[in-house]
Amino acid sequence: SHKNNYNPRCFAALSTPEQEIVPGPNGTFVVPEVRSNGFSEGVLRFDKGLTKAYVDVQVKNLNGTLDRVHIHCAPAGVGGGLAVDVFPGTLDADLNSGIVRGYLTNMDILANCPNINNIASLKAAAEDGGLYFNIHTDVFPAGELRGQLYSEEC
Repeated sequence: SHKNNYNPRCFAALSTPEQEIVPGPNGTFVVPEVRSNGFSEGVLRFDKGLTKAYVDVQVKNLNGTLDRVHIHCAPAGVGGGLAVDVFPGTLDADLNSGIVRGYLTNMDILANCPNINNIASLKAAAEDGGLYFNIHTDVFPAGELRGQLYSEEC
């Protein structure tokens, strides 16, 4: 018999102004205010052999100049460690068009996230809702936009 097990290979994020919860005064937690008309769409796609992860991010209307694109590990609304330094570093960007595109390999995975040490474990974290794109600019160095990655058909 044929079993149709859905195994997502594509994950997408629509990024909106940064909404990360950070420690505040007296043991409270706050969401820092980021006023931005910026928007980004990002896709993370894995090859069948889990040797590469393809990244395609487009940003528009940023308040600042794009200076970093990261993939962090944490569920929605929580700040997390840096899993991949997408740009600059691993991938190039066309700053005029706001596009960052290329692919990642096991060598690009940073040792900052528990249980993420290669492309296969990066995919597993995405499947668990534990990855997000963070779009950093010179105006908002901690992040102007954030978008949680969710599975989508590809």
